[in-house]
Amino acid sequence: MGRRREFKKLNRQGWDAARSLWRTLHSGAEPPPVTVPGLVLHGERCWGGAPIMYARWCAADVDVRYGGFAAVGNPAFVLGASLANSARNARLRRRTARMAAAQWRWHQSTVAFVTDRGVRCRVDGQLIPFDYSAVTGCWPELHNQTLTLEFDRTYPLLLGGPWAVWTSVAVTYHLFGQQALHSEALRPLVE
Repeated sequence: MGRRREFKKLNRQGWDAARSLWRTLHSGAEPPPVTVPGLVLHGERCWGGAPIMYARWCAADVDVRYGGFAAVGNPAFVLGASLANSARNARLRRRTARMAAAQWRWHQSTVAFVTDRGVRCRVDGQLIPFDYSAVTGCWPELHNQTLTLEFDRTYPLLLGGPWAVWTSVAVTYHLFGQQALHSEALRPLVE
C-alpha cells in the first residue's frame, strides 16, 4: 500500500508542478533559474531537474551462435535430427530478428535537467545533452506521462513518468514559444 500511495503523491506533484509552470509561462513570466554547479554552460539558464524514466529508440546488433550438428545412425534418425536442427535454427533466427529490431532500449531512471538550450540527462554517470537546435520532432503525451523527442543526428529520446508532464511543458515552451501553451498536446493541464 505504501508504494501506491508514494506513486500517487509523486504523480500529483508532477501534475501540480506542470500546471504551475503552465500558469507562470501563460502569464508571460519565466520561472527563476536554478543553480546547478557543473551542469550548465556559461549563460545557460536551468529551470530545474526532475526524476524521470529515460529510454532511446534504436536497433541493435545481435550475435547469433548456431550450435554444431552431427547425426549418426539410420536414415530416418538423421533426417529427423536434421529437421529438428533446422527448426531450432529458424527459432534462433526469429528470436535474433526480434532482439535486433528497433525498439525502446536502455531504460533507466535518471534526472532530466531542463535548460533554455536543451534537456540534459544523467545517464551511466555522464551528462548527455539533447539540444533544442537538433530537435526535429516533439510529442508530449500528458495522459501517458511521456515526452518523445526526435533529433536529426541521434536516436529518439523517450522521457516518462509523473515529472515528464512538467518536462513536456518546459520543453514545448522552449521549442515553440508561448503559443505552444495553447496546443492540443498541453490541453489536459487546463481541463
